[in-house]
Amino acid sequence: PPSSSNGKHSLAIIDPYVTSKLKLPIADAMVLQDEVISLDPEHHTLVLRSGATITYDKCLLAIGLSTPSLSAKYIADDCRSDVLNPADPTHVYRLEHIVKSGGHVTIIGATSFNNIYLACKLASIGKQHGYTGSVSLVYPAHGVLSSMLPRFLSHNTGRRLEGLGIELIPYSQVRYISRTDSLEKTSPLAIYLTKTYDSLQSHTLYTHAVIHAPSPLMPPTPSSSKVYTGDTLSWLHRAGMEFDPLLGGMRVNAWQEVGRDMFAAGGCASVVTHTHAKSQSSDI
Repeated sequence: PPSSSNGKHSLAIIDPYVTSKLKLPIADAMVLQDEVISLDPEHHTLVLRSGATITYDKCLLAIGLSTPSLSAKYIADDCRSDVLNPADPTHVYRLEHIVKSGGHVTIIGATSFNNIYLACKLASIGKQHGYTGSVSLVYPAHGVLSSMLPRFLSHNTGRRLEGLGIELIPYSQVRYISRTDSLEKTSPLAIYLTKTYDSLQSHTLYTHAVIHAPSPLMPPTPSSSKVYTGDTLSWLHRAGMEFDPLLGGMRVNAWQEVGRDMFAAGGCASVVTHTHAKSQSSDI
């Protein structure tokens, strides 16, 4: 059982966003509104930001997901020229030319009004030239503008966008972008997506261009998925956690193990097995 300066407990939950008044159906459970900054798998200890030390028998890492963002490691080298920023006028011209010609554009993120406006504009241009289904919105939350609007308004906004012919792909994040090698596909780019709540649920989206306009991360609400921070990644790396370069999560086996007496679950875990690798290849 985990032990601390408060004694031994059968269960300890450590979360910077949870209230310490949370009631659990286990009499001797401990809830700490704190954050882990160091992990020592060899000695089964966790160091918290408050300075407290937790000793555990078994440890489950369920630290959630980061807000999707793209960096060079997630984009194949030959695809970078097709990841566009609408702040560049030449990129906007390219995007308009794509939808005018019947091509498809994927917009990553639906947390800003700029992305929503751009999606509507490109969908309208496509319709004017006789094409529908020109734009897809990929985002990790349940709805568009979910961090700014109440849920019912976010839902109604999404329905309006779908009425304009925009494809909405919620609860999703980009894992990798590469060139398509299939002669049956007319779109040059393949975007590999996974669900934010299950990294094993994957989907491939074919497109002609990807719009990525970096935006600052917003502080997560208590009910939201937790975000990775630089500190989170650093202490996991220092602890020897191995990350899958394609799926982004910590490598776990079929039993969700990342090491001795340590497990990972949810979106932070990537199951890498022979069977899974085959299914990925066949999907691609």
